Amino acid sequence: MRDDPASAFARAVGGRLIHVTAAANLPRIRAEGLRPAADLAARAGIDPAAIRLRARPLALPGALLNHQRPLLMGRAKAFLDPPLTLADWAGLLDARVFLWPDGRGTAFAAALADREAIVLTVAPKALFAALPGALWLSPVNSGDASRRPARRGPWLWVPADDLRGFATNRMRRGLATRPDRVAEVSVTGQVPPELIGFP
Repeated sequence: MRDDPASAFARAVGGRLIHVTAAANLPRIRAEGLRPAADLAARAGIDPAAIRLRARPLALPGALLNHQRPLLMGRAKAFLDPPLTLADWAGLLDARVFLWPDGRGTAFAAALADREAIVLTVAPKALFAALPGALWLSPVNSGDASRRPARRGPWLWVPADDLRGFATNRMRRGLATRPDRVAEVSVTGQVPPELIGFP
């Protein structure tokens, strides 16, 4: 008997998903959930293009955005499909909220060591039920280009309801020799506060 889509998604990503952010963001997240950085910038009256390629955390009204130093370590021609630039890719990242299977966010939390970080949790089944068309899977941390970054383009993100297509996505392009496993879940939109487990 095959899993229903929500159960299959939960099995692929594990028992829970986590989001790591600065503790200063907690009041806003409690009130309105998680929003993409580009959305937060636009709501503050800032052109989202102006926040790309952040070398340090950026304070917005009611929000502290994480830096993008792991992306800045890469050279676009080494890992991005042409004609994408680092700024283009940063813009694509800023349009998403990122979650990780439990245990994979440790390195990201360490990157926030210059300020207090909190870990939020999200139940996979509830997330899939609420936002089935807004969930995307990646086999790599799509914002990290620090060590031999994997090839990527917009095709890297596969809809969460296409687990079979996700597993073979890079194999079909000659970029992997075995099926991929989920390393990252992204959301193109808001994750409402009622789906979030707070510390």
